[in-house]
Amino acid sequence: MADTLFERATNASWVVVFKALITTHHMMVAGNERFLQFLASRNTLFNLSNFLDKTGSHGYDMSTFIRRYSRYLNEKAFAYRQMSFDFGRVKKGAEGVMRTMPVEKLLKGMPTLQSQIDALLEFDVHPNELTNGVINACFLLMFKDLIKLYACYNDGIINKFFQMKRGQCKDGLEIYKRFLTRMTRVSEVFKIAETIGIDKNDIPELTQANPPSDRSVKQMAPRPQPPRLQKLKRPLQLLLLLLLLPALDHLPDPRRHPPSRAPTMLC
Repeated sequence: MADTLFERATNASWVVVFKALITTHHMMVAGNERFLQFLASRNTLFNLSNFLDKTGSHGYDMSTFIRRYSRYLNEKAFAYRQMSFDFGRVKKGAEGVMRTMPVEKLLKGMPTLQSQIDALLEFDVHPNELTNGVINACFLLMFKDLIKLYACYNDGIINKFFQMKRGQCKDGLEIYKRFLTRMTRVSEVFKIAETIGIDKNDIPELTQANPPSDRSVKQMAPRPQPPRLQKLKRPLQLLLLLLLLPALDHLPDPRRHPPSRAPTMLC
């Protein structure tokens, strides 16, 4: 089955290639997991970075989305190879994979998840470009993937951040910042989904949360103390600690530089 789809993907017609990619995507999502394992075991999946159908203006337009779509499917297979599971298939929520994952594995897995989401967002289609059933079917599959990926992303963000070591907290803050920037782009995709008739009840609502600025942090904590990694009870406290870490690196170590004593007066 996979070999047949790869062969179809080498066709010169954008319709044939696009349908081969859509079928592959559907099999990755709804087919037997061994199909996804086989794709992940290959060094290369789809080599369509230079694909171009010159038969007409429509072929030129659709060729752009075929190149982007193939990159996403390649990234989806690569993520499975890296993690040994599909982000779209794993259990989510309080007992889900991303919430119960050890911190060390989480910090390695989040960049892989971010790369897959980025590849999906780079499809970058606009409502006026959803002009035929083929690209609409592609967009629907990617929209469903995005909901599942975002759920994993959200679970990973709130997983065990209060148990991280100092070095891990810095990485965690960078992941959180990138998470906020992606929320805007995800919400744009959800808006496009409404234009093609997807029910609003099937579209998640996103709430944008803005982290405190460096200036507000300094006002809230004017005299920073060397941090002691005790349990933090609120996400705001975690963000305050993380944003203060660079400044704390320059504070003198009291063990190496003890305070000078006043000279003793001799009578």
